[in-house]
Amino acid sequence: MWDGTRGALYYFGTSAGTADRTSDLDSIHTFSGVKGHFDSTGVLVTNGQNNDIKVPYGQGWLAFNNGNGFYGSNTEDFIEDAGWIRLREISLSYQLPKSIIESTPFSDVIVTFTGRNLWLSTDYKGVDPETNLMGSYNAQGLDYFNMPGTRTYNISLNVKF
Repeated sequence: MWDGTRGALYYFGTSAGTADRTSDLDSIHTFSGVKGHFDSTGVLVTNGQNNDIKVPYGQGWLAFNNGNGFYGSNTEDFIEDAGWIRLREISLSYQLPKSIIESTPFSDVIVTFTGRNLWLSTDYKGVDPETNLMGSYNAQGLDYFNMPGTRTYNISLNVKF
C-alpha cells in the first residue's frame, strides 16, 4: 500500500521521521534497505544485500525534500506491507432469566452489546490498511490523508410483551 500521507509529511518536514535534520556531519546513519543499481536499460538490479552505506543523517530528510519523495519519483520509500488482522464485529447477548421477568408485563428481555472495529493488528504505519483513497473505484492501495474506519459500540434492549 502507498502511504502518501507519510510521504507528504516527510516532504514538508513535519513527520517525526524528519525531526533530526542536523547538519553535523558526525551524525551518521545507515538507512534500512538493500543495495542496488540501475542497469543500462533502467531496470533496478539488486542481489538482496542489506545496505551498509553510512551517510550524514540530515541528508535522509533532504532526499525527500529536494524534488523527490511525495512530489517526485521516490515513492518506493512509502510503499508498505498492508497485511492486517482485525476484529471486525463482536456481539454478546444476555437473556434475562424468566424468574426475574415473571413479575413484569414482559415475556422476554434480551440485552445485546455490539462492537465494531474493536481491534487491529498491522505493521502498516498509516491510519488504516483497509482505507482506500479512491472509494469504490478499482484503484486500491492508496492512502492519502484518508480517514480510518470508525470504532462503534451499540447496546440494544429487545423486550417482548
